[in-house]
Amino acid sequence: MTEQKSIYQDLDKVNEQEDPWATQHPYNQKAFKQLLSLIELVPHTSILEVGCAQGAFTRHLVEISKDVTGIDVSAAAIKQAKIHAKDAKFHLTTLEDFKPEKHYDVIICAEILYYIKDSKKALQKLEELGDYLVISNYIFCLPNVSFGSLRYEVALRKYPLIKRIVTTFPMPPTLTLRSVRKLRK
Repeated sequence: MTEQKSIYQDLDKVNEQEDPWATQHPYNQKAFKQLLSLIELVPHTSILEVGCAQGAFTRHLVEISKDVTGIDVSAAAIKQAKIHAKDAKFHLTTLEDFKPEKHYDVIICAEILYYIKDSKKALQKLEELGDYLVISNYIFCLPNVSFGSLRYEVALRKYPLIKRIVTTFPMPPTLTLRSVRKLRK
């Protein structure tokens, strides 16, 4: 079994729990507001949420766009997402295997890219899928430094930055970068 496949299987197991990402925590609610403020800066008629999990953020997206699609590697997550955001479309797939029916204005990758080991292929796929990328990455969260996030932050420098929000949280010490970038000229 490949390392990537093993990561996706682990994510599926995590999503069998109720709210494994603590989406009601004040830190996550603040994150949702910041991500929405970044999306509002660019055209967002159609939105693709990569790694939609159980649909906690997707339910906010359907309030600002009538055309929202969520993808996730977890069947358990997709099942819950369909309950939480009934007006969105969902697909059980990886980013690598996703076959879109269209091109999207905005793609959202909130705390998920570091799970995808091949950053070059992932960014190439994102370029094919949409015009703008809204991203959120934990850069530092004790006891870990996310080297996967750092790898993506370096690779993303080739795309023009529209806006970045830097957030810190004291317990545990966390540094998060949220940004919106232009994928296409």
